[in-house]
Amino acid sequence: MDYISKTHKRCPRCDKKMPIIEAKCPRCGLIFSRLSKATNAAAKRAFKRREKDKVIYDKVLPKDVNKWKLLCMCIFLGLFGGHYFYIGRNWRGLIMLGAFVLVAIVAAFPLHYWAVPVWEAIFSVAILPVAFTFLLWVWDIFRIIFNKFPVPISIDEIFAEVDDAK
Repeated sequence: MDYISKTHKRCPRCDKKMPIIEAKCPRCGLIFSRLSKATNAAAKRAFKRREKDKVIYDKVLPKDVNKWKLLCMCIFLGLFGGHYFYIGRNWRGLIMLGAFVLVAIVAAFPLHYWAVPVWEAIFSVAILPVAFTFLLWVWDIFRIIFNKFPVPISIDEIFAEVDDAK
């Protein structure tokens, strides 16, 4: 067991290391008791309103994100970016979906088409994002299993106003 992990924690917003007894981050001002009220649904709403400054990425899953559902979506729909769409990271999901479409296009042609120099160039350029996407997919599966997958969370304004009034 690591002694440091029992005595220190990291802020999910600014990544500052501090003693575990701190109630508020000295660098960014995040109040840690509010994190229990943060949800992924609130983060999705903040993304839609283009309020990215209200969203933080935490490796502790909020109540509205099921780890097993996220893992199954990553295993079965991960190459399509399904697990990213599930948590509201739509741009990253679109990138993975686009890479999968690229794989489908490359796989649709028989190998003798790739002997033409133009197609060889297209294939050599297309293989890099495909390989990167595959590695990212495998990496995401392990991050979900070991609770290291960052999920966007935010605090609803209702809860933030109640905490500020106290």
